[in-house]
Amino acid sequence: MNLRIPAAILLACICLSVSGQESPEELGDATTHFLKEDRDVQWTPHSVTVIKRDELESSFKRDLEDIESIVPGLIIDRMNTTPRGAAIALRGIGSSGASKGFDPAVAVNIDGVYVGTHTNRLQVLFDFEQIEAVRSPHTFENNPNLSGSINIERTKPTGELDVDVRASVGIDDRREVDAVINFPIIDALSGKLAVFWKDGGGEYMKNVYQSRDENTEDYQLASLTLNWQFQDLFEATYTFDSESSDQTTPAILNISSPADLLCSITTNTPFPNCRRGFQNPELDSLRLTAQNFSNDRKYEGEHHTLRVTFDAFGHDFVAITGVRDNDESMDMDLDASNSDFYHVEQNQNYEQFSQEITMRGEWQENLDYAAGIYYLDTAYNIYQREFHILSELGNAGFSEGRAPGSIQELSSAQDSEMLSVFAHAEYILSDRWIADLGIRWSEVDRNFNHIPSRIRLGDALSPLRTQLIGDETSKELLRNAGISYKVDEEAMVYIRYSEGFIPGGFDENAMSAVAGNSYGSETSRTGEIGLKSDWWGDRLRVNVVYYKTELDNKVERFDAYVDSGVIESLLDNVAEVEISGWEVEIKAMPLEGLYIHTAYSHLNSDYNQYNIPNLVTPGEIINLANLTPPRAPKDNLFVGLDYQFPLGPGRFGVYGGYRLFSDYQTFPTLPEGEVKNWTAWDVAISYEWRDFLFRIFSNNVKNKEYTQNVNQITQTNILPVEGRKVVPSLITSTEYNQPRYNGLEIIYRPSFQK
Repeated sequence: MNLRIPAAILLACICLSVSGQESPEELGDATTHFLKEDRDVQWTPHSVTVIKRDELESSFKRDLEDIESIVPGLIIDRMNTTPRGAAIALRGIGSSGASKGFDPAVAVNIDGVYVGTHTNRLQVLFDFEQIEAVRSPHTFENNPNLSGSINIERTKPTGELDVDVRASVGIDDRREVDAVINFPIIDALSGKLAVFWKDGGGEYMKNVYQSRDENTEDYQLASLTLNWQFQDLFEATYTFDSESSDQTTPAILNISSPADLLCSITTNTPFPNCRRGFQNPELDSLRLTAQNFSNDRKYEGEHHTLRVTFDAFGHDFVAITGVRDNDESMDMDLDASNSDFYHVEQNQNYEQFSQEITMRGEWQENLDYAAGIYYLDTAYNIYQREFHILSELGNAGFSEGRAPGSIQELSSAQDSEMLSVFAHAEYILSDRWIADLGIRWSEVDRNFNHIPSRIRLGDALSPLRTQLIGDETSKELLRNAGISYKVDEEAMVYIRYSEGFIPGGFDENAMSAVAGNSYGSETSRTGEIGLKSDWWGDRLRVNVVYYKTELDNKVERFDAYVDSGVIESLLDNVAEVEISGWEVEIKAMPLEGLYIHTAYSHLNSDYNQYNIPNLVTPGEIINLANLTPPRAPKDNLFVGLDYQFPLGPGRFGVYGGYRLFSDYQTFPTLPEGEVKNWTAWDVAISYEWRDFLFRIFSNNVKNKEYTQNVNQITQTNILPVEGRKVVPSLITSTEYNQPRYNGLEIIYRPSFQK
């Protein structure tokens, strides 16, 4: 891989930083809050990246996806199977299932409230104070996770009248407007109103069969925040969010080969149903699709957040209450073609309530301690109808097929309760040594109610109502311990051990009682050693960390014989992964107005074990440990440069960002699932004059195209396989990244205190 360009940029940054400029600026302090108190991130013995609002506002970054690569080892891929969904991986551990019953490996928290599903994790970044990426599991953060968390903190009401308005237009008919209005109400009570609107943006993806644009979105978000402060003893902040999205289900492209049933039996269609080559879609273009089914998708969400802080009995208390209620409906053309082969209608509802209370205090001057309790209650239900695929299986001569007009129905519901108690202590051993220890005990109870495959033909329904009811309890004790050494006033080293987990559950796509059995919890253990340092008068910051992680009981999907003798698709704990790597973050301000940020990650990820049944020789095991775990690129690099200087009556700014990812997999058992190494450039120029800022920008300037999610649907994803030892593949499809986006942005921030 060619690293010469970013290496040269990095070398120039370091040379500039020691060039002895007369009046350089300082980087200043960055504060982290994931320990439920304000801590200087440079003196916090954890791997934490803090991204401030000003850093993202130097360019056009509007979604959580845009912080990818700014955080070492972070990958964020869009998901078309759920509204504003994101497959997020951190340090080679992630998850990409759209199921509401499968907890994400990387937690996303908004103002301290956990987002419990993969839906709506692609947050809009318009009203936030900072983003924290905690790059390892720990015992202090809301819902347990396997590899860390991304914490988004929105701005508080300022108590003064001020307005922040942004509007942008760009290619592909994309338009965005957002506004944040702060206002006083009475003494000690203030408010904030924030609104966001996005429309269009899908003209880059054309449907040649339906003559329509794909990937468009009409999205609105309104948020009201009230803040009440009573002297220095009590503060309460309440936020209500209402969001809605009326969009098209993002297009997928057909890359089925002659080995896929779609390619072999649907030959009398206007457009071909076979790919033009390896990873090359049927229409020989990454920006054309011929899908013929409805692409309607709607999402409605209402969210409540209440954060209360107060002092009592010599202790500081933080209580965070969260309520989330989401409804979504979508039509999906999963055959990615102009054939009536496999179409799906799906409706889902998800409800969540969470409550966290943390108490913090100190004993004498050497010991700081904290303890708390966390409760999470979630419930979801899903109803799905599948069209055409049953009759297509029958047309292919498979005994499992059904008559034309047959519709398969699936429905699932799950209730889940989690109760966690945690404690953490930090002991000052001397002027240089500090040790800390944390524990977290969690119990998760899940109740599963599932109605597997039912076939509807006209008014007839078979089989009659057959329910699978299951209960699963997971219990885990997590430990977190570290020790840090203060080298001098500008550097520290630390060693840390941490554990993480996500609870077991059930497969909402189960076809039988066996497939409906629960799978167990996934667990991770991470050890790391790190250095945090400031140099040259706080103009250069260098943080380095080496880590090693063991991921046990990893859940994978595979095919196996069940008691009835048929082959079904199962979810179970069949794999183990070992990951090691190192990360470097460098921030520098060598000149007045010049800010440089570099992030680099190198990792090695391997399956230690991946055992699945041998379908050809029952009783034997196949070890797939030679495969590559998903979303674990060996190298990823970010180099960003922001330079601002006075020009005429205002201030001129220029931004350039370089991103690099080496090869990684999205579907380990499929060669087509590999994402080839890619690089991208983002640029922007701006001019600030009085209360206005004007910006011209281009993201992905070179229009780099790469796959994001490759998926293969086999018969066992639809129906069991009877009387055969080979599971036929039906469809192979993929999603691609967003292309180059050029546009103009105007920001208006009037000052009412003049």
